[in-house]
Amino acid sequence: MRAWTGFLFLITCTFLGGLAVAANQDQAPTGGKDPLAWPRDIKSGSNTITVHQPQLYSWDGNLMKAQSAVAIKPSGSDEQIFGVAMLTARTLIDKEAHVVTFDPIDVLEVKFPSAPDQDAALLPVLKQAVAGKVKTMDLDRFEALLAVVREQRKTEQQLLLHGVLLLVRLVAEWRDGRRSGRRLSSAASREGDGEEARP
Repeated sequence: MRAWTGFLFLITCTFLGGLAVAANQDQAPTGGKDPLAWPRDIKSGSNTITVHQPQLYSWDGNLMKAQSAVAIKPSGSDEQIFGVAMLTARTLIDKEAHVVTFDPIDVLEVKFPSAPDQDAALLPVLKQAVAGKVKTMDLDRFEALLAVVREQRKTEQQLLLHGVLLLVRLVAEWRDGRRSGRRLSSAASREGDGEEARP
């Protein structure tokens, strides 16, 4: 199970890393750091926390569910602890400013595959950091993430439909097979009775 979790985490970080690079290129500020750029570096006590762009699971027009790749670097350490944070947030869309605001935003769960014993201790640290700094996203980027989610849902629905059709076909073939078997059995029985009746 741990190996599978680590694999999923590796795939997620690779995907998010590509998006983060694209985000920094698309949103490079002319002067100073763009507050909408990703990833976000947050100073929390003695820790430096990096939060990558959230990836959406779902959005109902108000409530967003997502996950973000995160990294925590303790003070005085050159090593980062990598993990995934599961998020939920209410969304406020300002079309004129072209910004989506997450208010409130909360971290429901964190997973650190390389340090699972620290999940519980690091959860409140992530909650505080995310609530203070991960508050906004560029509207174009949010809409692009929504398009990915909708395409995934469409694919899932198509796979479900194909699965249902396949099941119906298999059941029909099974029933036809049973009927054919019964007919053959009845015919064989009648032939046997006929042979016994001969002098």
